[in-house]
Amino acid sequence: NGRGDGEAHNSFSYSVDLISGLPGLSLAKWAETLETAVNLHPKPDHLSLYDLQVEEGTVFGKWYGINEDDDDNADDEKRGALARTRSVPSLSIDSAKNMPSLPSPDECAYMYRYASGYLRSKGFEHYEISSYARAGKRSIHNQIYWEIGSTWYAIGLCATSSISGNRFARPRTMADYIDWVGQQEEIVDAGRGSPSWLVAIDNNGRDDDERDDSDLFKDVLLTKLRTNEGLDVTWVRRDVVDGEAKAEALLRGTELALDMDLAKRDISDDGHDFLRLQDPDGFLFSNSIISQIFVELDKLE
Repeated sequence: NGRGDGEAHNSFSYSVDLISGLPGLSLAKWAETLETAVNLHPKPDHLSLYDLQVEEGTVFGKWYGINEDDDDNADDEKRGALARTRSVPSLSIDSAKNMPSLPSPDECAYMYRYASGYLRSKGFEHYEISSYARAGKRSIHNQIYWEIGSTWYAIGLCATSSISGNRFARPRTMADYIDWVGQQEEIVDAGRGSPSWLVAIDNNGRDDDERDDSDLFKDVLLTKLRTNEGLDVTWVRRDVVDGEAKAEALLRGTELALDMDLAKRDISDDGHDFLRLQDPDGFLFSNSIISQIFVELDKLE
């Protein structure tokens, strides 16, 4: 998905995905990995960097189980995990398995900060919390997801489509998915109209499957604050239902982040008020910052 906007590359354009926070990954090895990636031939135009998230029910989850025996240590780990790009469970390791240990939350935070500074020094734009691109080479595919009111079509089990910003998720289990496909076929074969996920949107821009405006606004907030463009507070006031109240709740939720220089407000040339998370520390604490905004928004309901 590395092909970006702008003029076509002389040969081809590609993206490299890297994962930090892996077992046994040292800070020095992470720096070496980044250097190797940017010096590949031909050079990549785009990089996506993700922090390892260990989840229950996975192989990693079995190797690195949640430490339920030491609540104090677990609380310490959770507090430290706020400095990571993704929240992860408190982790312990069975020494008998002789597995390499996971980097600490502080080490993972350093990996994120180092990557941001290093890649920007090499000419990459940090345009989204996990995405870096050379000039004119942002991922078109990724940017569709971050645009307000965007449309994309996804097919398959658990896939989520968006029609003018209204999202529709297909069933998550195979049995439910098979039943759902059969229902859609019956609708079309019987001439009763289009499949449910292509229901025409009425004059109010809503269909029967659309969630309320608050949920849609939270989706926009969640995605836009993870980009370097940030969230247009003027748009919130002008175009969102109960926009004035939501804009004020949004700003109340970011007071601490603004005071700690984790976020900033900028006025664009056309007078729009943008709220942005700072790179890299604002992005590092994005989960915590956005959660606090949601707390303030929930008070309005």
